[in-house]
Amino acid sequence: MQNRNISTAFMKGLDLLMAYRDGPAGMTLAELSKRTGMDRATVRRLCLTLTQAGFMVQVDRVFQLSPRVLTLGGSFLAAQDIGHAVQPVLNAFSERVGGEITLAVRDGDRALYVANSSTVDARISFGLTVGSTLPLLSTAVGRMILASLPGSERSALLAELPLDAFTEQTCLDRAVLAREIDSIAASGVSVVNGEYEAGICGIAVPIGPPSQVRGVLGSTLPLSLTDLAGKQAETIFQLQQAATALSKTRSLVYALQSA
Repeated sequence: MQNRNISTAFMKGLDLLMAYRDGPAGMTLAELSKRTGMDRATVRRLCLTLTQAGFMVQVDRVFQLSPRVLTLGGSFLAAQDIGHAVQPVLNAFSERVGGEITLAVRDGDRALYVANSSTVDARISFGLTVGSTLPLLSTAVGRMILASLPGSERSALLAELPLDAFTEQTCLDRAVLAREIDSIAASGVSVVNGEYEAGICGIAVPIGPPSQVRGVLGSTLPLSLTDLAGKQAETIFQLQQAATALSKTRSLVYALQSA
């Protein structure tokens, strides 16, 4: 039954905006209709409304998001004091690991980057920025997020999330994934080798105690490193130190939760 307190038109507008997540920079009405499952007439009205409101721009037949959409994310980042309290911690520890450090939270069936820092000479940089998302099952940050959820919720997601093969090493066995995530929950460390990006090791740790995880810190290493085990151990240590520092940041109150 439809909730009469919910504006379906507004929900459709939000769905249209979310169609640009991990999608192309611009799309035609036909492309948006196919991507959202909404009819073309509805998509047209929504696009024209969002364009009038300043959240989209039209270039010929293509509709793109406008810079105004950043004001919504900017409000969240400011409220959580990301720039003042969180970013300096990430900057300091990215120098220590000599690479990239990201802060991620759960956004539905994806891991969402809410902060990121990288050194100029980082060993690896995928060019992911604040607002980028990653799958939960095949990435270190994703599995750490899953491991931080209550058992029943974790099991439900494991059964529902799609199994996508990103590389030849991607695990597609749900039973194996369940055991791996249980192990991560027990150890507090997630290490994923070559399952999302070939030749890349992803590492992640939680921010906060198991019952109050407020986010996940992640980094990456090339699997080709001569002293990979030593580098992994050092990166895990630095991430845990950064997580400890961030757990004391009272402004970081965004809990892992379904969008």
